[in-house]
Amino acid sequence: MFKKNKNLIFITPLLISLTLGGCFSHNIGEKFNDPIFGYLKAFVSNGIYMGNMTWGGNFNAGCTGNGIATANCICNAEAANYGIHNGREFRAWISTSTIDARCNILGQSANNEECNLDFYDPDGYGPWLEVGTYKIIINSFSDFVDGNINETINYEASESVATVNPDVWTGTYTDGIGDGNNCINWTNNAGGTGTTGSINRTDSGWSHWNSLSICSASYRLYCFEQPDL
Repeated sequence: MFKKNKNLIFITPLLISLTLGGCFSHNIGEKFNDPIFGYLKAFVSNGIYMGNMTWGGNFNAGCTGNGIATANCICNAEAANYGIHNGREFRAWISTSTIDARCNILGQSANNEECNLDFYDPDGYGPWLEVGTYKIIINSFSDFVDGNINETINYEASESVATVNPDVWTGTYTDGIGDGNNCINWTNNAGGTGTTGSINRTDSGWSHWNSLSICSASYRLYCFEQPDL
C-alpha cells in the first residue's frame, strides 16, 4: 500500500495496474499531467552533457554553470520545453560529495545522513511513471533505492524513445548514495572519470554501470519529478 503525495489517498499496486492498463487507460495522459492526481513523471534527457554539465549535443536546455544545480536546471528546462512541467520541480538522479541523489530527488540539498530520510514515509511517495509509456518505473521511494527498477528509463520528455547515447551521468550507487566518482562534483570535463548508468538496464546497472566514464564525454541525465513532501 502506498499513498499519492499528501492527499492521504491509499491505493494498491494492483489498482494502479488496472487503472493504467484497463478502463481508464484512455485518459491516463490527462491524469499524468494533473498535479492533483499525483502521478510523478520520469524521463531521460534528450540533451547530452559533459562531466561539467556543459552542453554536448541534441536539445540545448540553455542552463549555464556547473554542478548539480545545473543538472536540475536541465531537467526542468526539458520538462518545460516539452510541455510536461505542471508546477512541480524536476530533479536529476545525480550525486556530489555533499548531496546524494536520493536526497536531491526529494528537493534536499544534503547527503544521506543530513537530509534525514527517516522523517519521510518511504512508501508514501510515488509512483513514478515513464513519460511516453506510462509504465510504472518505481512504485515508491523505498522501491527507488532497493537496487533495481521495474522498467528501463529510455523515453525522453518529448515522448520519443532514446535510441543512441545510452549512458547517463549519475555518480550514484543503486541505493541513491553517491559513490564519489563525479567529475569533481560535475565541474570537470578536462580529465578524470565519473560513474554512469545505462538506460538499457533495470538491475543495478541502471544507476551504477560504468565507473570509468571519462569526464570529457557527453552523456544523458535521469530526470524525476519531485514529490510533494
